[in-house]
Amino acid sequence: MTAWLGSLGAMVPVGPMARLAPDSSRARTFTPTVGGGMTSRQAVRSFRKWSAATSAARTPDQLANLAAFEVGGYGAGPWWLVDEWAQVTNVLCPWDSELMTPWLSTVSGGPQWLGGDVYAGRS
Repeated sequence: MTAWLGSLGAMVPVGPMARLAPDSSRARTFTPTVGGGMTSRQAVRSFRKWSAATSAARTPDQLANLAAFEVGGYGAGPWWLVDEWAQVTNVLCPWDSELMTPWLSTVSGGPQWLGGDVYAGRS
């Protein structure tokens, strides 16, 4: 299985990942006070960052795709990474994965006939 990298709706395969390490540090600034002390301010939130190590098991095409990201062939980013684990678990938000209705003006429907003997549980 291969990992995918890119912008939403335009992801490209970049090969298997050997290691992924998250980095959740937030921006912080320090300011000296008049009395000689120090105050600190920390950002409310930050984007998740990942440090990725690629596997040696890759094809020349996957290596070319990864190199194109490095030199700016796919733009400046930010990009999204869908690794192997995310592909077999869930890459959808909870509302989409559970077919919840996010708007007050909509309601969940009953079973929907999809043709033949196939029905969807909800619509």
